[in-house]
Amino acid sequence: MPAPTAWLRAELADEPYVLGVLQPFVQGASDGWELALGELAKGEDFAAEARSLGRATAEVHVALARALPTTTLGHAQLERLVDGMTERLDAAAQAVPALRPYVPGLHSAFTALADLAAEGETWTAQRIHGDLHLGQCLYSPSGEWSLIDFEGEPSRPLAERRMPQPPVRDIAGMLRSFDYAAHSATPAAPGWADVCRAAYCSGYAEVTGSIRGRIRSCSAPTRRTRRSTKSCTRHGIGLIGWRCRCRRYGACPTRRDVSPAHPPPFLTPPLTPPRRPRP
Repeated sequence: MPAPTAWLRAELADEPYVLGVLQPFVQGASDGWELALGELAKGEDFAAEARSLGRATAEVHVALARALPTTTLGHAQLERLVDGMTERLDAAAQAVPALRPYVPGLHSAFTALADLAAEGETWTAQRIHGDLHLGQCLYSPSGEWSLIDFEGEPSRPLAERRMPQPPVRDIAGMLRSFDYAAHSATPAAPGWADVCRAAYCSGYAEVTGSIRGRIRSCSAPTRRTRRSTKSCTRHGIGLIGWRCRCRRYGACPTRRDVSPAHPPPFLTPPLTPPRRPRP
């Protein structure tokens, strides 16, 4: 994709912000959520598209790691991550009473994440998409995926969205999105989601060479991936209930071919989020 053609910056309280970016229009692109639902309705397989999307996600992560700083999350950093996940779980349970019976078990699961660090485990963190799901992806007529809306979760503080995150967070968000799509069908199609998740992870590994440190298997996820998937699920539940309602936000994409030598200006610093309805 050509570099952004223009962008708008501002200084607010001595802090630089990028307020807007102008990029080429992707002619004829399909929204990933609508595309997936359409294939489901026709009873069509989505594995090839899911595999291609996994490759696109990995290419984004690799490019961002080359273009922007990375860091290692140790015990202290993971404890803060657990605190944030726990806070969001409690807020989600308050908003959705049906979650409350599961809160103690989820609290234990999040605590186990901090235990990984105590055992010497670490995570590599970097700039990621931060809010990845099918509704954040455009599929071009040529069969290529574009990822859009890199401002992160609009409900989270800007400082938090600027922080490096483990790439597994994006992966978990997409795995959840396949499941949401499958359960939006009538009847639900959990087997369709299983196939898509496996294909997505395979495509991701085709680019990175392995998915160690991110996710080893979609059918048997690591403790890390289970924590991230639960965190993503709580985020969705807390905002829209049990069902994802992705919307197409237009076709002004930030595509996957980020140049390590010339990262897009809106990634340093990141975009101030626009006011948009959440999927």
